[in-house]
Amino acid sequence: IFPRLHQWETSELILADIQAKGPGQRYLVQHSPGSGKSNTIGWTAYGLAELHDAADKKMFASILLLTDRIVLDRQTEETASLLERFAGTAQHATSTRHLVRLLTSGCPVVVSTVQKFAHIFKPDLDESVRKKWADLSQKNFAVLIDEAHSSQTGEYHAALKRHLEAYKGGNITYLAFTATPKDETLAVFGTDDGTGHKRPFHVYSMFQALREEFILDVLQNYFPVKGAYCLVVNGEDQLIQASEAGRLLLTSVGQDVTAIEAKVRVIGGHFHEHIAATLGGKGKAMVVTSSRLAAYRY
Repeated sequence: IFPRLHQWETSELILADIQAKGPGQRYLVQHSPGSGKSNTIGWTAYGLAELHDAADKKMFASILLLTDRIVLDRQTEETASLLERFAGTAQHATSTRHLVRLLTSGCPVVVSTVQKFAHIFKPDLDESVRKKWADLSQKNFAVLIDEAHSSQTGEYHAALKRHLEAYKGGNITYLAFTATPKDETLAVFGTDDGTGHKRPFHVYSMFQALREEFILDVLQNYFPVKGAYCLVVNGEDQLIQASEAGRLLLTSVGQDVTAIEAKVRVIGGHFHEHIAATLGGKGKAMVVTSSRLAAYRY
């Protein structure tokens, strides 16, 4: 796999900046969906694992690839397999204890979920594991966070944030990758532009990706289908706001199994007839639903 310009440029600029400034920096990479972010992360992680300072000493004891979703964890694991083809450098942490063991043993690249990483800060953690983790504060690490915007909520982000605050500057270099950064993501990982505002370190926008025809514009390729339904009211009549009634109605119809089965037949038929054979037989489609429950039923 040969990198595209934005992938190569991102990796090279980050490595050069860290060599110039040393560990302890934070970087936010904002790349369009479908722009090959996983490969950018893989190449950058490998470069960081091999990075040496002016005295020819390795700059990082380990590189940690983090994601906060199990599906993305598998995707990041595929990135890890890319690294394994280089030099057998990556291993996947199966538990918090295993994660700490891999880091203390100096594994070049470790893949983990944010959940395992954040569990280190929980009070029920085994004391021997906690002591090993504390010993790691003397070493330099680089932490790459995939889909950083989705790590901004919940207890796991709170634990990660406590860790960030505990190691301001310090020995941890953070690299966050996302297509859609929230304000909080920019505040935590962004680079000061000199005016007090935080900016991404590197941007490959959707506009640029579309212009270069690296991704396709899904808004130019959608197929509308009209729907109809009959509403049966049981019980006494109630007067409620039209907007509230509409929302409840759409939710009910949107998650109805019979309606979903009908939609799936339309989607499946349209995909096989018009989409699958495109792009050299590698045509893809995305199904967007209103909720996780609806996604499960689809």
